Amino acid sequence: SESLNHEYEKGKLTSEEFVEAYKKILPNISGEEIKRAWNSMLLDLPENRLDFLRKLAAEKKFKLFLLSNTNKIHMDWVAANIAEFQVFKDCFDGFYLSYEMGIRKPNPKIYEWVLNDQNLKADECIFVDDKSENTASASKVGLHTWNLKPGQEDVTQLFEIKKELF
Repeated sequence: SESLNHEYEKGKLTSEEFVEAYKKILPNISGEEIKRAWNSMLLDLPENRLDFLRKLAAEKKFKLFLLSNTNKIHMDWVAANIAEFQVFKDCFDGFYLSYEMGIRKPNPKIYEWVLNDQNLKADECIFVDDKSENTASASKVGLHTWNLKPGQEDVTQLFEIKKELF
């Protein structure tokens, strides 16, 4: 259920509690099968995006932060299965994960948290997300936003699509 998933992404449930809750809903499915299904939504990291991030990070012209609604089962899987994960993570000046913060997007407080934590001015930042509810709430706290449309746009097009900001 969506509320169960959201509570897990806010760190309100342990991985064990999350799996047990799903086992009550789906009693014929094992904990391992639940984890495998839960992780099936994860995708590989395309090389062109990683190259784009590495280039941005190396130029040191901008600070880069990741803010993700995620959970421990997903992060454990990513760390174990995505070869370039550490390279990806090292591109960022800050790595903010909802389950560690106890809050998830689109709650505006999550954006304020990162801004305050990094001593950033909202109007000097751009927030990129593929969910319109997340970019809408981010814009309410003063962030420039790009509601990226997967399959039609790619983050590597940032400087073309949002050229007015640079």
